[in-house]
Amino acid sequence: MIEILVPRENVNDESVIILEVNFASGSKVKKGDVIVSIETSKTNIDIDAPEDGVVAHKLEKGDEVDVGSLLFTLASGQDFEVEIRGQSNAHSIESNLGNQKLKAKFSIAAIKRAKELGVNLSQFDHGWLTSIDVEKHAGVSIPIAIYQYAATDKKPEIKDAPVLASTSTKVTLSKRKQAEAKNLIAGDHGSTTSTIGIEIKLLGERLVVPPFLFKDSISDLIAFEASKLLRQYPELNGSYIDEKTWAQYGQVNFGWSFDNGKNLKVLAIKNADTLSLGDLQGEVGRLLDLYDSGTTIPMDLLNESTVTFSDLSRSPASFMYPLINGHQTLILGVVRKSKYTFEIFASFDHRVSEGLSVVNFLTELKSRVLSYFFDKNGVVKLSCYACGKSMVEELGLGHRGFIKMTLANGEDENLCRNCFEGW
Repeated sequence: MIEILVPRENVNDESVIILEVNFASGSKVKKGDVIVSIETSKTNIDIDAPEDGVVAHKLEKGDEVDVGSLLFTLASGQDFEVEIRGQSNAHSIESNLGNQKLKAKFSIAAIKRAKELGVNLSQFDHGWLTSIDVEKHAGVSIPIAIYQYAATDKKPEIKDAPVLASTSTKVTLSKRKQAEAKNLIAGDHGSTTSTIGIEIKLLGERLVVPPFLFKDSISDLIAFEASKLLRQYPELNGSYIDEKTWAQYGQVNFGWSFDNGKNLKVLAIKNADTLSLGDLQGEVGRLLDLYDSGTTIPMDLLNESTVTFSDLSRSPASFMYPLINGHQTLILGVVRKSKYTFEIFASFDHRVSEGLSVVNFLTELKSRVLSYFFDKNGVVKLSCYACGKSMVEELGLGHRGFIKMTLANGEDENLCRNCFEGW
């Protein structure tokens, strides 16, 4: 009888999720057959049969199983027949245990070990028990590799984050994400936030000169394009609620951070994804005037941001680590490294979103921002939404330029003449 335990693939995981169960308990399997697939916080793993035999387990897809616990047993045909006979002759076993009916299930090795150690199996009232369980009950020291952690300061208590009064929908986290969040909280500092940055090198000057407030800046473009892009990344426009759920906000209220060194305020640009670039620029100017006026700021502007943006591009800073607000999953920040080089940073809640998803978000955001600029030769670096043809190629065909088209999702995109009229 071979007992297969849940492997420990990294030091953080205390449990895994059962992704697939490929053989029912009692099935005959061959060496190399994938019996079960498990999901850790970092990867998926297939667990093979180490030899031919009959598999026994109590697994179901979606189960959460502790690391180190029994995954399944594998018996030779002969061993399995012995086990079946043992179960069918449970009366004889029970008679040796004071004629008490066994409530738990035991492997052949567990029964044999119990006899050796004089353990009364009727003391176990549930579950599938192995020889290891019997030995633990008997107080037998079992040599096993363990991870030991040096004592550190007490970790901060992680409380459930508040959710905005704004319209939102509760979404259930996947079990893999729940396990990952649990591991993050159990880390060295209980941190659940990651930060990713992406550099943007401008091609030259803007196609359209912006208002003075955004001279030598890309902040308005970041806010404008990010607000629209968030519709494709709803987990970045939400809030972690508890270990099983998060809230997806129904509005994109882009919070703009204002700070004069004494009074930091984040004011919301409501429904920013529905505004034109000109309207958004005007709204930032209006909020700046309100902030500078010293008058009372309405609470809805202070409390209803679903995502935050912090602009340090006019400061000497070359790096930043934005901190997420309690009811949000994303904060964006920007610094300026040179006249034509900026870097956008995104801090996100790892309990809800993924690093790769944020990389994709930033990559798309970068592409959109760059589309507003000429290159050094005065050529616009635009491309066809459908086929990817550049503006240079389009002009080389004798066409006058791209056709701007509004798609069904409300997004404006550029189409070359061939893609618009048909090949």
